[in-house]
Amino acid sequence: MKMKFRTVFNCIKKINIISVRYYTPRRALMYVPGDNLRKLSKAFTLDVDCIAMDCEDGVALSQKETARSTIRSILDTEKNVTRRNFDRAVRVNPVDSEFCHDDLRAVLTAKYLPDTVLLPKVEDKGHLEWVCLLEHAKTFTLK
Repeated sequence: MKMKFRTVFNCIKKINIISVRYYTPRRALMYVPGDNLRKLSKAFTLDVDCIAMDCEDGVALSQKETARSTIRSILDTEKNVTRRNFDRAVRVNPVDSEFCHDDLRAVLTAKYLPDTVLLPKVEDKGHLEWVCLLEHAKTFTLK
């Protein structure tokens, strides 16, 4: 188990993205479909530990692009971002899917980054290394 974490840490260390952050335990994650602006807006008014804006299972295939643009517009707006007593997370699609790269591009080039990116269905270290290398290679077109 420690080996997996060490591998990911080494990957991050190599690309100089080390940041010290204290872990805040979460009592619950509130998953909200990323394509539903009404539900997302409501979630930001609730007293929750973590709001997970979902691009994955909570969104129909035909609505993936809508979810990306809705989440991106929320991350680009300071209104919901400045209230810091909750964790803002985005759950992207799995690395093996055709949607992951577009999800990460939308999220990681936003004006205000999420506190957490949830990467589902990780089956081996290669999935995590892919995300690290993607960031290192700067394959995202910045604003």
